[in-house]
Amino acid sequence: MRKGLFHIHTNYSFDCLTKPSDIVDKALAEEVDYLVISDHDTVTGSLAAREYAFSISAPIEIPIAAEFCTDIGDIITVGIARDTPKVSCHRELCKMVKEMGGFTILPHPYDGHDIDAIDFDLIDCIEVFNGRSSPVNNQKAMYLAEYHHKPCIWGCDAHFLRDITLCPFLFDGVNPYESKCSPITTAYAHPVHNKFSQVIKGIKKKDLILTLRSIKRLLVR
Repeated sequence: MRKGLFHIHTNYSFDCLTKPSDIVDKALAEEVDYLVISDHDTVTGSLAAREYAFSISAPIEIPIAAEFCTDIGDIITVGIARDTPKVSCHRELCKMVKEMGGFTILPHPYDGHDIDAIDFDLIDCIEVFNGRSSPVNNQKAMYLAEYHHKPCIWGCDAHFLRDITLCPFLFDGVNPYESKCSPITTAYAHPVHNKFSQVIKGIKKKDLILTLRSIKRLLVR
């Protein structure tokens, strides 16, 4: 059996400050051997993590991956090329990824997605647990995967280092998208982390209104 972590962000995402090397070190400490770093609209974080892991001869697989924004919401692509072009149409993106021999995963389906417009024939796997989603939406995601007969995967959606081990899973195979996964534990990120990531987003995007609004939400309990 292999131990995996899925859906992790680094400082190459607009709402995160965590360095790829720190994520790799923590994953290794947890005896993880399959790590999916999926930054927003860029593969740079996964590449940086791969290069660091190689430099220390770490026994961990880190595929090239990213979480791309499309016309129906975010799509995570895994096993893609370094120079994957950004396209807004999810059908075009998914077909391109499949031509590369990669996989397409639908993350947090009921958070920011137009479910009725998704071409599920082009989706390989569905994230049925997301550490930043709600229990209700995660349960709906499980039903969605069952309805479309799609493999399931558990994702932490970590934007802070301490959250990367929210939901580790085991799988027996080359990858978790074609193998049966079993979660070891499932836990949710603290709500403050979700709010603080929006503050980071506002600052990194130099959006004063978003920054101030996010700080206000952070201070309100």
